[in-house]
Amino acid sequence: MALLEAACVNLSDRCKDVCLNYDSGVFCGAKDNTCKNCVPISDNCSSDCVLLGGISRAKHLKLISEIGKPIFTRDLKHCPKFSKLKTLLLNEYWCEAPDLDPLACIMKNSPVLEKLTLQLFSKDSVSSKGEKIRVVVDLPCLDH
Repeated sequence: MALLEAACVNLSDRCKDVCLNYDSGVFCGAKDNTCKNCVPISDNCSSDCVLLGGISRAKHLKLISEIGKPIFTRDLKHCPKFSKLKTLLLNEYWCEAPDLDPLACIMKNSPVLEKLTLQLFSKDSVSSKGEKIRVVVDLPCLDH
């Protein structure tokens, strides 16, 4: 997808690809601890980044996922380089894992990222009022 300018991927509750350990509170992907749904397809880096690999040449990305969906976790095992990515919007999925592994992976593989938007939700507000807390962080160009 060399000509891809922007992409929005939203893995909502309709996505049937789920982590088998999620209900027990285990986060698959941390320290190579994975259930059979979260394990990468193969050890060959070129075939594992199915979703992220397909959108890795976009300049603008919006990546939203419900907690417990293993699609991004599998792709992050062999995270592609986002060599053209300028703006990125992520939800709380990317910040809930141990050590912020998903967020760190995307950040270290996005050398020209200029703006990161983290869309976080207040659990109290979501359940009672449906309000969102939106945090915007502008990143300067960083030398890697």
